[in-house]
Amino acid sequence: MRSPVRYIGWHACEQILVGHDGQRTSHLTSSPFTEDELKKYCKYKMNHAKRGIALIFNHERFKKNTQRRRRGAAEDGRVLSSTVENLGFEVRLHKNKKWSKMKKIISRVAKEDHSDHDCLLVAIMTHGKKNGILYARDCPYDAEEVWNSFTAEKVTTLAGKPKIFLFQACRGKKLEESTIIKSFSRDSVEGRFIIPYNVDFLMRVLSGYYSWRNKIEGSWFIQDLCKDLNEYARTEEMLSILTNTLRRVAYTRCSNVPTDPDKDGRQEMPVFSSTLTKLLYFYETSH
Repeated sequence: MRSPVRYIGWHACEQILVGHDGQRTSHLTSSPFTEDELKKYCKYKMNHAKRGIALIFNHERFKKNTQRRRRGAAEDGRVLSSTVENLGFEVRLHKNKKWSKMKKIISRVAKEDHSDHDCLLVAIMTHGKKNGILYARDCPYDAEEVWNSFTAEKVTTLAGKPKIFLFQACRGKKLEESTIIKSFSRDSVEGRFIIPYNVDFLMRVLSGYYSWRNKIEGSWFIQDLCKDLNEYARTEEMLSILTNTLRRVAYTRCSNVPTDPDKDGRQEMPVFSSTLTKLLYFYETSH
């Protein structure tokens, strides 16, 4: 059975154990950080030689009789590529790939040396459904297969670095309900340490709800995220930027489908999951 931890770098102490046979053995255990250390190392190091890879899979067309064409997807791909390129990422945009080809591309990126990179960004824009299922050009797959390829144990040169995953897809058939509120206030080092396998991830969660996309302008979430990144990425922390985006989508977006009463006047509430352990700023750079 594999060990539940990996020794990557920072503080560790050696613990001596005595077994039933009297043999003395030792192993590393995590050493608690002091409050001063927690404050000192509160930001991700974002001044490596390169920002990192932005791996983008954009699906507009699918194998016949599997999924509908995602009109507006091209605009999402254009805007997202331009936005992250302006942040210093090396953009690798792939369109309408089959799952077998996607797996090869993901595996190839995971095997690269990311030592000189600040972080990694992976974006997948496609159709989806509940339980984290996404669609390649030819078949469905589990989103976990994507991010699980980049855990600390598998890609050691990304260990301790932020890994951002953006899944733009319908998360199911449920439509977001709305409610009316009576009042609204606008004011309202060297060494070794132990880290969990799934630390330092930031990803959009697929949670069973409809994701809205305009056939000309693109998806609500991608467009609003890019708007906020372009405006705030040089001054604000990433989770703060995401909060702005969630607020923008929740408070300013509403569907207009008068021919379909069930889908007319609907809203969207994107959901994120974070295991980031430090603050993520894009303004610190050496490139």
